[in-house]
Amino acid sequence: MGDNKKIITVSGLHIEPGIEKYGGKIDEHLAVLIKNAGLTYTPYIFMDGRVLLVLPKNVSAFLYPDMETLFRNLNLE
Repeated sequence: MGDNKKIITVSGLHIEPGIEKYGGKIDEHLAVLIKNAGLTYTPYIFMDGRVLLVLPKNVSAFLYPDMETLFRNLNLE
């Protein structure tokens, strides 16, 4: 049952341009779940359904192909 969906590490230099280019919006519900899990990411949802988790001060981020992959990998379910 191979899952070809990859999580990509994003350099701090590409975070803001990516958010602008792909219409990223902060997801408040997901932000609460992440905070309650003890994590310090700011979650952005792109228009195409991808999820960007940004570390404090935009030092880097992780780009998930979809919400399902995010939940499976971070165990937020």
